[in-house]
Amino acid sequence: MTTWNNVPGTCTINFYRDSGVWYVENTIRPTDYYAREGVPRALCATLSNQVDDNATLIINFKSSGSHTPMSMYGGPDRLGWPEEHDDERLLEDAYLNFEEYDGKNYIDKKVSLTREVQEEVFELFIEEVYDTELDWPDED
Repeated sequence: MTTWNNVPGTCTINFYRDSGVWYVENTIRPTDYYAREGVPRALCATLSNQVDDNATLIINFKSSGSHTPMSMYGGPDRLGWPEEHDDERLLEDAYLNFEEYDGKNYIDKKVSLTREVQEEVFELFIEEVYDTELDWPDED
């Protein structure tokens, strides 16, 4: 059995604006899913008020869990067991990242989100969070 505790991960969700409407790109769900679910209004307001046309939502989380590989044979008294996997991912923080043109250069900008909006986007994009690979520490 392998266990882990508080392993970090980062999920990125890209947004773009077309004809004044914000869309989600590069996700496992089609864009119309988010139209039905509704990207949180506070996030859309932040996008519309502070971002030109493209932004990335950064969701940082921690994962704790365990994994037991399956066995076809466990000895004379055991015929084996199925694979077992448990992974709990908890929100650390979430924010928007985008580039702003200052007339000469593009400058990276970071916009903080309220905790309430962070929790809303974490739940909205929970499948993407669980599909994100963890940032395992380097093994020497």
